[in-house]
Amino acid sequence: MTEEKKVQNPESLSSLQKDLSQLSNIKKDLNSKRDKVQKALDKAFDDLKKIIVEKRDLAKHINTLKKEKLDPLNEKISEIKKKLIAEKPQKDARRDNPKKIEDEIKKLEFHIETQPMSFKKERSLMERLRSLKNSFFKASKQKAESKELSGKYSELKELFSKRKEIYTQMKETKSKLNQLDKKQDQIKKSIDEGKAVKSKIRDDIKEVSTKIRTNNQGIQKRLLNISKKKPKQKQKKQTVEKKENPELKKKLAEIEEKLKNKKKLTTEDLLLYQEYHNK
Repeated sequence: MTEEKKVQNPESLSSLQKDLSQLSNIKKDLNSKRDKVQKALDKAFDDLKKIIVEKRDLAKHINTLKKEKLDPLNEKISEIKKKLIAEKPQKDARRDNPKKIEDEIKKLEFHIETQPMSFKKERSLMERLRSLKNSFFKASKQKAESKELSGKYSELKELFSKRKEIYTQMKETKSKLNQLDKKQDQIKKSIDEGKAVKSKIRDDIKEVSTKIRTNNQGIQKRLLNISKKKPKQKQKKQTVEKKENPELKKKLAEIEEKLKNKKKLTTEDLLLYQEYHNK
């Protein structure tokens, strides 16, 4: 076969071997890329699992705050509000000062005890004294109730403050949840993108593997053709070498067997077979 015919023949052994080497390197590179993508996907899935666990813990914390703190506080606040509404005095209700009434009672008692007066006058002052004592009792009761209401207002104010703290805690926890939601969406997006890249690489590997199989079949076919058309002079030389080297004879026989059974040849097999079965 002339040099010109070798160039024109796309199925030449050297061309097939060169293509096979290139395809093998491409497949190796694709496998490396696939492994990197898979490693990134594994990390993304691990991060996603951690986020899911963290979100569950935060949601549990919010639920605990509501059930164990917020709900009891709201119930207490509602209870106090009802009492305040029921016990709140009317705006036009008279509020006497118990101390002033008490001073007036003492003056009146002193006057009755020390000043001479008619029976009618004394009876009138005694009526006035009883009226003042009733007013004093009511005023004292109003003052006590007012003090109790004031205490309830103070308690209510304290409960409002505690509730505000709980709302703040819940708000902060919900903010963390929102941040985790965004992070989770980003990771899911990266996982989808990684899966798409991995799928494309897998398709490329299948395509290259198909080309490699086709190339190997071409090489095996060419080697079989070479073995059938080897020159007599070369054949004589090979026969002498085989006789002189039993190991070489055995190795070549193994390669022949692989060719017959259409098994994959190693690079060493190809080089050895080409050496002793040259065109």
